[in-house]
Amino acid sequence: MSSEEEIKRRMLERWLAQQAAQQQAAEQLRKLQEAAELERVKQTILRRILTQDVRERISNIRLADPDFAEQIENYILMLFQAGRIKKVDFETFKQIVTALKSKGP
Repeated sequence: MSSEEEIKRRMLERWLAQQAAQQQAAEQLRKLQEAAELERVKQTILRRILTQDVRERISNIRLADPDFAEQIENYILMLFQAGRIKKVDFETFKQIVTALKSKGP
C-alpha cells in the first residue's frame, strides 16, 4: 500500500470515527431530551394532584432520601393512571408512605 493510500485510509477512518461519535452524541441528546420531557409531564401531573402540604412533605423526604421520594411519586402516578386516586391529600399520602415502607426496599 502506498503512502498516499495509507493517508487516505487513515483520513477515512478518522472521518468514520467522527461520524460515529456525532451519532452517539445526537442519540444521547435525544435521550436526555426525552427524559426531560417525561420529567416535565410527571411534575405537571403531580402539581395537579398533590396538595401543597403533600408536595412539601415529598420535598422534605427528597432531601433525606431521594430514592424514596422518587418511589412515592412513581407510586402516586401509577395510582393516578389506574384511576384509583384523583387527588392526594395528607391522609392519602400517609397511607401511601405506610404501604411503601411496609413493602421494604
